[in-house]
Amino acid sequence: MCYDDVNNQLLLFGGGGTNKQRFNTVSSLDLVSMNWIEIEPF
Repeated sequence: MCYDDVNNQLLLFGGGGTNKQRFNTVSSLDLVSMNWIEIEPF
């Protein structure tokens, strides 16, 4: 987990996604809108 103070977001690396595999996603939580964005690898 990492805090991005420029964009006011929390970044979460790894373990997640619908198939529960580890290290397969990067997720971002916008702390203003409380909106989760999940980025999956190609």
